[in-house]
Amino acid sequence: LQHAGSISISELMFIMPTTTQTDRA
Repeated sequence: LQHAGSISISELMFIMPTTTQTDRA
């Protein structure tokens, strides 16, 4: 569970800004 949580947060932090940039673009 810890591993999955760590990956989830990492992906969210990496996808969040990427999605925002794509949405704005």
